Amino acid sequence: MPKVTRCPITKPIKLDRSLSLSRKIDLSKAVELRFRHALPYHLIADQMDEGCTAQAVQIALEPYEQLFKNPEEVKAYADNRVPFLTSAEKTLLFDMMKEGKRDKASLNNLAYAFRQLWEARQDLEGKRTPDVLIHISTDEEARIQDIAVAMSRRAMQELPAPIRDGENS
Repeated sequence: MPKVTRCPITKPIKLDRSLSLSRKIDLSKAVELRFRHALPYHLIADQMDEGCTAQAVQIALEPYEQLFKNPEEVKAYADNRVPFLTSAEKTLLFDMMKEGKRDKASLNNLAYAFRQLWEARQDLEGKRTPDVLIHISTDEEARIQDIAVAMSRRAMQELPAPIRDGENS
């Protein structure tokens, strides 16, 4: 058996599979095509950079397979989320009214679950108004308070004297 010697300058290279795949596969697009549109690996590979194979797509999507076990089911759910959430709302609402269910789970827990489903459906239907955080600087807040005080004084001056002065008639 011949003796193999290593050159002292070179080191073994550990290949990172994700690096070689990432150049050819748009992972975001691949996830959408596989789990939203239920395309097979070879058709996804056709949509990627030249030289991408079905096997490379399968390797890249491996970590996501556990999240989306059946692409057809995921697509069916994605296409019908509003009716599914509406059905779940109905079920929770009816469960909240059943005596036996109320004893097993607190009414508060059921109401919270119902609200979460309702809000999710409202978001999907575009019917929910977004929560808005208004940030007012200290200077702006002081200016707004000054305006409010001035308006209040002006309103007090317009009241009839007995009411303004607190006299009882």
